[in-house]
Amino acid sequence: MGYSLVGFEVVGVDIWPQPRYPFAFHQADAMTFPLDGFDAIHASPPCQRYSGISVVYGAAANHPDLIAATRDRLKGSGVPWVIENVPGAPLDHPTMLCGSALGLPLKRHRLFETSFPMMSPGCAHGHHRKKYRIRQHGREIDTAFCYVFGGGQAGQPVASWREAMGIDWMTVDELSQAIPPVYTEHIGHYLMAEINARAAA
Repeated sequence: MGYSLVGFEVVGVDIWPQPRYPFAFHQADAMTFPLDGFDAIHASPPCQRYSGISVVYGAAANHPDLIAATRDRLKGSGVPWVIENVPGAPLDHPTMLCGSALGLPLKRHRLFETSFPMMSPGCAHGHHRKKYRIRQHGREIDTAFCYVFGGGQAGQPVASWREAMGIDWMTVDELSQAIPPVYTEHIGHYLMAEINARAAA
């Protein structure tokens, strides 16, 4: 959605059905889907292998490691690209974005490896009037990682998560995998500048 707000025509590809995806969508394997005709590519390989919860429970090896293969594929595309994943993922010189620095009342750190220069506004934890309090392992925190969404925790209706992330069309499970649109809107401005610079060169 953030890329659309910047002016991109968005096409989604996922191996699983995405019935609420708000743009053109192809159910297909992103590792083999044709990349011809696109001006830029944003890839989000599965994050479960690198997530903190997988490490805690010793389950990281049960999930695929697709970042290197994704990077190789994107480098061969000839267009600007972005790879998104969680902290701990083996991205190459990534930029970290946080909701607190982009006007959202939550902390959700995500890493972005890009083929073009991009600045990060940093974090601004504790500077928002409205907070979304989340319980994790018996204590309250001001964060919103994937693993605190599940289970429909008491006092945390899906409407609160949608408001906090700026997403009104997803289920709780979908929100747990999502990045807020303000992240891709931020990236999209740098991406559009890169495309325009290449066209002018």
